[in-house]
Amino acid sequence: MRSKFWAKALCVIVLSPICFALCFSEGAQAESSACNVLVRLLQGGTAGNGMNALPDALVKDVGSQLDPLPYTSYAVLDSRSQSLPLGHEGMFSLVGYDNQRHVLRVVPHNYSYDKVGITVMWNGPNNEELLSTKMRVANGKCVVLGTDSRNAATILTVKLECSGAKR
Repeated sequence: MRSKFWAKALCVIVLSPICFALCFSEGAQAESSACNVLVRLLQGGTAGNGMNALPDALVKDVGSQLDPLPYTSYAVLDSRSQSLPLGHEGMFSLVGYDNQRHVLRVVPHNYSYDKVGITVMWNGPNNEELLSTKMRVANGKCVVLGTDSRNAATILTVKLECSGAKR
């Protein structure tokens, strides 16, 4: 009878730290890390007055990335934001030029030091895949992606600001 008691006690003593470590390791860290995701859809064109129509905050975020592009005017078509835990997909429906719907899916994967790993999937108005990529971006900085043509472009900006436990 005593040997059964000690065998059970020994199992509890040995297995408790293992269970504790599994329950509160990476999965718990991922839940405590969140990223604020801001996406904006812009229109770049060859007629107009440069970045004057853009809000100051947007010019500060992406002005230096827009400067090398061949367009002389820009307009914000739509923007959306949401908070996402690491490893969870966020879906954004954005209205583009001529009321065309764009669907963007963003998944923040990991966050370490000053970089965030993300997957971006962008489908255009006819549900065609415009972009599907995985990349590491600077935490708190915008990345500019887009489609181009001679006279106009649809430009997407993605900004992630992550905080919490890094993994």
